[in-house]
Amino acid sequence: MSARTALPLLLVAAGLQAAAPAAAQFAAAISPPRFEIDAQPGKTTRSVIEIAHAGSTPGRYKFYTADWSMNPAGELDFRTGLGPDGAGCRPWVAVERREATIPPASKLRYRFEVTPPPGAAPQECRFAIMIESAEPTATGGVGNFPMSGRLAVIVYARVG
Repeated sequence: MSARTALPLLLVAAGLQAAAPAAAQFAAAISPPRFEIDAQPGKTTRSVIEIAHAGSTPGRYKFYTADWSMNPAGELDFRTGLGPDGAGCRPWVAVERREATIPPASKLRYRFEVTPPPGAAPQECRFAIMIESAEPTATGGVGNFPMSGRLAVIVYARVG
């Protein structure tokens, strides 16, 4: 192998090695990755997400809801602010807690509920429950860029 071809391979290997510690910091897996629920006006529908933390140190995670849409290129756009009219079903969603620490190699059963108000019109709506690192971690190596992992559990709700 010539020095000309070896240098790019060494740079790629160094980049992968530098990124490895950051990847180890976010060690969450979720089940199920999406929900399809039926909700009745004035009644509460409860669901549970199981979060498995595979890290060797405790994992700190934060939770919040977001609206989402897909652009023409097929990319997802998550928004945490409510629209000007407050449309959608996120105002009806309650999450169990905003932050949690999961011990090494453990699972957390995380609950959320949807309660459409009495008299809500029949509709379909969607939202996401976001699960992300509570604190960004440094990648190490050149630049020491802070990174954060994030997962989205997609929820489709049929009301009425």
